[in-house]
Amino acid sequence: MEVKRIGVQQAFQRQGLGAVILDALEAAGREAGMAGAQLAIRADQPRLIDFYAGLGYQPANDVELTTVNPLSPPPFGMRKIFKD
Repeated sequence: MEVKRIGVQQAFQRQGLGAVILDALEAAGREAGMAGAQLAIRADQPRLIDFYAGLGYQPANDVELTTVNPLSPPPFGMRKIFKD
């Protein structure tokens, strides 16, 4: 599954809500029989690499996105394989 555009308003950031949202998305993916999740981090948001790494995502240079913005620098791909 591909995770796209998770956002938390600035006033509510750093309260763990992003992780809660991602956990719910991953649970839905598992229920749907997905083997894992992939995502891409925009070049202007490198701080998110550590956030997703802390949630079990690993760098993956072969992530293929369903939509790509040709006017933006290439994003940083990450993937998480779901374990049974």
